[in-house]
Amino acid sequence: MKLEHLSIMTGDLTIYTPGSLSAFRSLQSVTLALTLRTNIALLTDIICDVSGNSVELHVQFVDFSEYRQNVDVFKCISNSGTIEVFNISHSQVTDNTITGMLNNIMKSQRIISFNLRQIGFDGIGDWQVPLLPSPVISLQSFLVDGIANPNFFGFSTMTNLHFFLYYLKYLTIRNSNLFYMPCKITFLCQNLHFLDLSNNLLTENTAFAQCKNIQLKNLNTLRLHKNYMSSLSAVGAMVNNITSLTLLDISANQIHSDQKSGCMWPMNLQVLNASSNFLTDETFDCLPTSLYSIDVSNNRIQKVSKRLLEFKHLHELYLSKNKLNFFPVELAHGIPSLKVLTLANNTLLGMKLTDLDSLGNLTLLDMRGNPFYCTCNILHFVTFCENSSPLRIEGWPADYQCSNPEKEVGKQLSSVSFPILYCDTTLKIVIACVTTFVCTALLVGLCWYLDALWYLRMTWAWLQAKRRSFLSDPDGNAAYDAFVSYSQHDAVWVMETLMPELESHSVPPFRLCVHERDFVPGRFIMDNIIDCIEQSRKTLFVLSRSFVESEWCHYELYFAQQRLMESRDDALVLVLLEPIPRDSVPSRFCRLRRLMGRKTYLEWPAEQGKQVLFWANLRATLGERWQR
Repeated sequence: MKLEHLSIMTGDLTIYTPGSLSAFRSLQSVTLALTLRTNIALLTDIICDVSGNSVELHVQFVDFSEYRQNVDVFKCISNSGTIEVFNISHSQVTDNTITGMLNNIMKSQRIISFNLRQIGFDGIGDWQVPLLPSPVISLQSFLVDGIANPNFFGFSTMTNLHFFLYYLKYLTIRNSNLFYMPCKITFLCQNLHFLDLSNNLLTENTAFAQCKNIQLKNLNTLRLHKNYMSSLSAVGAMVNNITSLTLLDISANQIHSDQKSGCMWPMNLQVLNASSNFLTDETFDCLPTSLYSIDVSNNRIQKVSKRLLEFKHLHELYLSKNKLNFFPVELAHGIPSLKVLTLANNTLLGMKLTDLDSLGNLTLLDMRGNPFYCTCNILHFVTFCENSSPLRIEGWPADYQCSNPEKEVGKQLSSVSFPILYCDTTLKIVIACVTTFVCTALLVGLCWYLDALWYLRMTWAWLQAKRRSFLSDPDGNAAYDAFVSYSQHDAVWVMETLMPELESHSVPPFRLCVHERDFVPGRFIMDNIIDCIEQSRKTLFVLSRSFVESEWCHYELYFAQQRLMESRDDALVLVLLEPIPRDSVPSRFCRLRRLMGRKTYLEWPAEQGKQVLFWANLRATLGERWQR
């Protein structure tokens, strides 16, 4: 079996036999966690044994504070033909230690990465490394992560490291209380592609301080995570001259949005991470339109500026943990290139159906942790999420839960359901229309059956005539003793029998109103009928089968009933000219049917001997004559 990884951990090591570890060949990595309190020179023999047969060398938990330059602990790494990565971690070092390491790393033609992690450092950065004639340096990456230096304010600016900074492509100095990065460093790092200065004390005024023209012509990635930057526009101006910069990380600073637009940024900037700051809605007015990815998560943004519609190359937009209330539908619809959109942990209540239609170009959507209001509208979103392929809904369905109404709180959106009638608007409209139609049809049928339209028409005519009658005769004095209503079929009996008897043979004579004689020519028939009824004390109806069948007689009977209800006296006089069934009288003339049911009418006798009594009763019923 081939051994690839070797770890050696000791107590207080006092003796080591040289060559003990040289038997191991083709190791991928060797980790030395040694305690050397009395003889640090033992480390030299151990490193020499493993330096020729491993790719990575990790030295841990060694106290180099007693290191002296006359003991070259690291001499074998300069001649190693295999070591590419050299790590020192959780150890104590001094200026002498670093100088010895760098002297040998500079001589190596194999080491490409040198890393210092969790180091206790007692020094001021006075690293004296002599320049070699025409050196060929293989080192490309230098990482410093977590240096504890009680004298860090007295630390030099590292400008004396020009002998290897020029060759570096990757430089990381993080968690090291770095508070000042001089402009001269940028002139030394001509080949630098990656620079990470995260978790330090830098501001926009102390990072590349007083640099009017930063000479980092090959730098494409700059990480300034967790420092003390405060102004978005100032950060843009600081990096503006790094024309090759494509990725900038300024997350977890104290950056506020500037109330201005047209900020300066590198022309090729594509990825900006400005999450965990204090950015507001004005942020997007300051950003360059060349961006491919924007991360402004965990800020104070309430709405998305429509200026983002100008970002024609934008593929990724991260807006989680902000204060958005509405889904930025215009972005998904107006930026065809947008593929990734995260809106988790905002205050979005849901999405409209029209919003969902605009997401056709997205490949990933994250809306977890929003207070979804579970009503009928949420069903569109649920259906969309369950059939969203190839769009991936991050966290669906477990992380999408109802926050309202109270009975649905905590329930997964995917399990929410409502009755069909409760949410189907189309069905509601159809049912409402059908119900309205049926009710209207029933009402129309009922009105037709009960002659409601006829009643309304007659009542309106009555009111109009009453108004005109009042205007022409406000005192309401009667002009006739009786208005005679009869059918044309009975006109002969009225003209030749009734009228002569009452007007000529009565003393004093009765004044009768009949339509053939007393209606005013040129007036509407309805008006004539109503006026004559109004100007008569009584209304005398000559009842016969022809009367029941006459439409005009129906009008006269209706208006007489209205008069009766208004005056509350017995103004109707019924003369039954011939026997008629009570059921033949229209049902709308309820009072006439009732009077006939009580036999309160005068019946015309065929025998002449009985006619004398008939006339006497009729005169008595008509009462006192009209006085001129």
